[in-house]
Amino acid sequence: MAELSVVTLGPLRMTLQGEPLRGFRTDKERALLAYLAIEAGRSHRREALAGLLWPNVPEANARHTLSQALTDLRHVLGDRNRSASPASAFLETTGHTVELGADRDVWVDVHAFGALTVSEAASAGGNGAHERLQQAVTLYQGSFLEGFSLPDAPAFEEWQLLWRERLRRQVLETLALLVAHYTRAGAYEDALRFAWRRIEHEPWSEDAQCDVIRLLALVGQQGAALRQGEICSRILSEELGVEPGASTRALIRAVRAGTLPGAAPDAPKAPRPLAAQGVQQMRNVPAPLMPLIGRDVELQELGASLSDPTARLLTLVGPGGIGKTRLALELTAIHAARFRPCC
Repeated sequence: MAELSVVTLGPLRMTLQGEPLRGFRTDKERALLAYLAIEAGRSHRREALAGLLWPNVPEANARHTLSQALTDLRHVLGDRNRSASPASAFLETTGHTVELGADRDVWVDVHAFGALTVSEAASAGGNGAHERLQQAVTLYQGSFLEGFSLPDAPAFEEWQLLWRERLRRQVLETLALLVAHYTRAGAYEDALRFAWRRIEHEPWSEDAQCDVIRLLALVGQQGAALRQGEICSRILSEELGVEPGASTRALIRAVRAGTLPGAAPDAPKAPRPLAAQGVQQMRNVPAPLMPLIGRDVELQELGASLSDPTARLLTLVGPGGIGKTRLALELTAIHAARFRPCC
């Protein structure tokens, strides 16, 4: 385990010697440490960091605020308790520059993710390559700095957006490689697992939807494949204002006619899981289109709150677009059977 770990794929989490890093006075201090960790390996001018995080105040004031933030970070990181040797501290500073010490034991998830995806995408098919690609996908627990925002620091927000889009493209390319690999290997259940994850990130991708439709048919779920075809058509219409392409329509016709090469017979219908029964029981709750991935901790915490007889109201809060509605639907589906329908 690294001495300092910085997790940015999903909500920002930082640990020191395995314990959550506490003591930050502001979100900008957290942002500063995350930025230095991600952009490690080079010195940053103090005026650049001040302009990145405090652009709307006079430069002298911004430089002073940066100095105070660095002092706070030294306390948070324990640098004040280390020896006076610069090599022993996490933060290396001069009168003009700041950087995260290159000799410190620091693990950053985006660096690990990038190393796994870039090297393995270039050599896909080598020994262990796809196992490492799966490790990369496991690291991707959500969008970059999910739910984190500094509205008064547009340069930081732009940096965050660029990283978010870059990493999203990388995970989509990685998932496509895994789907193709396991499909070629005839491991259709594994391929379907990664195909579901791909459309969770990009539901309007017709190629990704076709992968799910095809793989559902290949594992003997023709009915589910046809329903997914309907979902695909609806998403394309609502999100992009287009109809499915010729190849998609041909795929759906082949599934309906039972002529898709390699497709298995319809599998026996398994009993519906409790979550699905709950959604049906509460008829006014829409059934989610895709599985929810990477929210087990939140679901456990929310489930515990629902079980607390003293809790009369449960509210999900956060910036728009981070998945509050989807999380609420999943929570409802899991726990609906415990409650009497209201209508």
